[in-house]
Amino acid sequence: MDFSQLPTLWSTAGNGGDGDAFAYPPHPRLRLNDAALHALNKTINSDPTAKAYFTSLQTVGTSMLTEPLVNCSAGADLLGAARTVLLREYALSLLWRLTGDDRFAARATRELLHVTNADGEQSCASWDPFGLVLAEMTHAVGIGYDWLYDYLSPATRASIVSGVTSLGLEEAIQQYAQGAFWTK
Repeated sequence: MDFSQLPTLWSTAGNGGDGDAFAYPPHPRLRLNDAALHALNKTINSDPTAKAYFTSLQTVGTSMLTEPLVNCSAGADLLGAARTVLLREYALSLLWRLTGDDRFAARATRELLHVTNADGEQSCASWDPFGLVLAEMTHAVGIGYDWLYDYLSPATRASIVSGVTSLGLEEAIQQYAQGAFWTK
């Protein structure tokens, strides 16, 4: 199977270009759209258990604001880093969507820019040559990008897309083409 054209297709699909069979729904569209978020807010406001979970999430999210960016340099625990980014993107992005507090969005954005090398530091030269780290980091970046879409500037969105394409999608396609063990 030839996957070599997928990055081009992903970058042009759904944008109203020639040959598009459909248009994507607006962001956010992954896991928790605006209608589901509204229902979640109603539940938090009416259910004591949901309110307690939300309060705990706020405590965890607030502590994340001052934590250092993940270490994804060569030799670091990249699976641990990917899982940390995944947790942070879910927590911080959800808190921003629930509260409108830009501190959460700003911190989640810093992490996205860091792991996609869009911060200019080139700290994350690779997301590891194995499928699990690629999958978890791509998942994390996808959730953060989607849930923070309205917060991110067009230039920031483009930088994140460029990073996830080169570090995640193109790397996965290359490994599929080479028959890496995790692709079988």
